[in-house]
This record gives sequence, C-alpha cells and structure tokens, in this order.
Amino acid sequence: MTPEVKVDVAAAAYADIARIAVVEVKGVVGTARDPLFGIFGKFRRGYRAGGVKVETGKDGVRLTVDVVLAHGHDIWKILDAARQRVTERVKEITDADVKVDMTVKAIS
Repeated sequence: MTPEVKVDVAAAAYADIARIAVVEVKGVVGTARDPLFGIFGKFRRGYRAGGVKVETGKDGVRLTVDVVLAHGHDIWKILDAARQRVTERVKEITDADVKVDMTVKAIS
C-alpha cells in the first residue's frame, strides 16, 4: 500500500504564478505593489506580495491581482484576457480551483 502524500502550495508560489502569467498578456505592463502593505499588512487577511493578494481556503484559491496597463488599449479586453490567462496557468500548474479578481491600479 502506498502512503498518501500531502502537497501544499505556498501562497507565495500562487502569487509568483499569477505575476508571471499576467505579464504574458499584451497591454499589461506589470503588477502594482501596494506601498501601504508594509505598514498595514499584518491587519489584512491573506498573503500579499508584488501586487498579488492570495487567499486560500477549502473552496480553493482566490487571487486579487493589481495591474498596471499600457495606455491606448481596451481595458476590458486586457482584463478579460489577463484574468483568463492567470486562471489557466494556476489551474494548469497547481490543479487548484481558482477565482481571479483584477484591479487596475495605473495606466502607463
């Protein structure tokens, strides 16, 4: 009989996957870091790093990705493509149920 193996994915790994995936989308410049997190971060739920907040629970993973978009592109098309890309990559790599929220923090 083979012993059951438990594998946990760290919140930082989910954040890394999301950051890499989101910049693969044309029109996304990058993620926006939260300058207040260092001060107030200990009072918030979840893990946040480099513009990605990660909340894990029994229902899966919820990511909130703060993005900076390039000027001159259709925001809604970019956000839709970015959300889809992040969802696909996280699911592909971790097999986790994932929900992705996006917030446009700046246009560059």
